[in-house]
Amino acid sequence: QLLAGIGEFFVGNTFGATALSSYGGFWLSYAAILVPSFNSAAPYTAAAANGSGSATEFKTAVSFFLFGWFIFTFLMLVAVLRHSIAFIFLFTTLDMAFLMLALGEYLAKEALIKAGGVFGLLAAFAAWYCAMAQMLTQDNSFFTIPVSRESRVESSPSLPFRFCFFPPFVNRLTPRRLVLQTVSLQKKAI
Repeated sequence: QLLAGIGEFFVGNTFGATALSSYGGFWLSYAAILVPSFNSAAPYTAAAANGSGSATEFKTAVSFFLFGWFIFTFLMLVAVLRHSIAFIFLFTTLDMAFLMLALGEYLAKEALIKAGGVFGLLAAFAAWYCAMAQMLTQDNSFFTIPVSRESRVESSPSLPFRFCFFPPFVNRLTPRRLVLQTVSLQKKAI
């Protein structure tokens, strides 16, 4: 994911670069927390052993880490609100996964951690769906995967043209025709 995010920087996709690089960094840092050989919990267990801390401080620290990612994912969700329903579903389920995991760690509730895992799986399936929808276009596939958008965005002539994932006319247009379509939509909006 981190390497895919770096690749997105080169093609100029700021959102993809930010999201993929950030979540790639998340997986690396979360692995460092959970892998025993990194000894991330050692300072907390040592403080608990000599009486200067409690054994639950490590879980609290992990929950704050996850709460930070919940906030970041919420900001990413706000950024995709003008995109497809599939992307909105992806970031909503991912946000719920971080919230449930953070609450589960903070409150030491196994049920919340399991709920976070379920939301994480839903987010993973949504991410695979979105990835396949971007790869299976009319140019290279016999079929496409539908990703819905709000119909008011497509039908409102008063809104200026904005590119969302998979508008219905993009697969039929060459870049030159796409520019002409953009200009005509902007003239209609005026």
